Amino acid sequence: IVTKDGQTIYPDRQMMLFAADVLKRVPGGTILFDVKCSQRLAPAIAA
Repeated sequence: IVTKDGQTIYPDRQMMLFAADVLKRVPGGTILFDVKCSQRLAPAIAA
């Protein structure tokens, strides 16, 4: 995804945003992601 300002939102960051939204709607839900994702994704989801 590219913003209107031309900045790229990388897939890992998108997943952090999507996961936060899903977990607000489904507390305690499970988020699955590829092991190729950055090391920042898992802690962001766990927080």
